[in-house]
Amino acid sequence: MQHPIPSMIRLMDWAKTRGYFNITVDIETSTPVSLPSGQETHLWEPVEDHEQIDAHIAPVQGPEEVKRADGTTVTNGRIVTLKGYYPAIELEHSVLVGTTRYGIIAIMHDGQRAYTKLAVEEVT
Repeated sequence: MQHPIPSMIRLMDWAKTRGYFNITVDIETSTPVSLPSGQETHLWEPVEDHEQIDAHIAPVQGPEEVKRADGTTVTNGRIVTLKGYYPAIELEHSVLVGTTRYGIIAIMHDGQRAYTKLAVEEVT
């Protein structure tokens, strides 16, 4: 029996029509800025061609843990699924969902370049 949705691309198109990609997000990069007081802060700006991306965000299910680049482990993160293949996204970027910023812990791509998954944690 042939599967009714034979490819990931069709799955993602099907998901979009069913409301799976129910938000849009921006991928942003940070530039260090020195304040007049001498203190350093970061100015976040959108990465070119990475604005208003159709996406879905969900909590990590179960006891899944994600290791960060610095060796620490995050257990209460979220997964952001982006509609499309975005190979330019880096761990140093962030995901802006409305007014909430998430740091990227891990980046995953499917084999057909139909979507990009980001393991993230909220930045406070």
